Amino acid sequence: EYRYIVPLVRPSLSLVMAMAMVMLLQFIHEQQEKQYIRGQLTHYFAPSLMEKILEEPELLDNVEKKELTILFSDIAGFTAWSSTREAQEIHQTLNQYFDEMAAIVFAHQGTIDKYMGDGLMVFFGDPISCENHAQLAVEAAIAMQEKTRELRKAWDQRGGMPITIRIGVHTGEVIVGNMGSQNRVEYTVIGSNVNLAQRLESNCKKGGVLFSESTYRQLDKSIDAMGAGTIQAKGFSDPIPVYTVRGIGESGED
Repeated sequence: EYRYIVPLVRPSLSLVMAMAMVMLLQFIHEQQEKQYIRGQLTHYFAPSLMEKILEEPELLDNVEKKELTILFSDIAGFTAWSSTREAQEIHQTLNQYFDEMAAIVFAHQGTIDKYMGDGLMVFFGDPISCENHAQLAVEAAIAMQEKTRELRKAWDQRGGMPITIRIGVHTGEVIVGNMGSQNRVEYTVIGSNVNLAQRLESNCKKGGVLFSESTYRQLDKSIDAMGAGTIQAKGFSDPIPVYTVRGIGESGED
């Protein structure tokens, strides 16, 4: 009547474009967040676990008590060997060794907790739960020893490190989750059962795999395990029954 036309098309188009821009920015932010998570954690989780974590990042938000299997390994005689070598050779040797060990851990769905000089701490059964974490851990330990023997043969030919490792494995309840300060947070496991796994590694023969009774009870017949007596572990009052894999670490080295 008053020849006034309300401009509806332009505001509506602007609203649609604004919503589309918001959705695009949200998508970009989510992709950047996934890339950040992938970049930070790719050296600690198996690729298959990484995909699940990226789909459900809240998996890393919980802190809980949980039965897991812990694996410790270290290189026997590394300190003495490295004291006579150049930094570049030490760096290359450790990198090749850890690359091989990480590939085995990831193939068995393990999570690398941390690298400790020449040592490695791994846990199985988290952040994605699995019932056969003890079996996977011992299978990984056997594969690690086999790969280490291959590395030793190859390195011997060029005068490299005469590498031998020890491995300890224990299954028990631990606290697992993101822990640390505001400036540095690690997804890790803590508790007395973690300490026991490390004691098993330090009591293991060179080239061997030593594991606890709680791990042994969860293994199937595909692993030829046998009793190896008891050890007196530091921090534990009672002797600890231990087991090993027949044919591994029986060369007489200790």
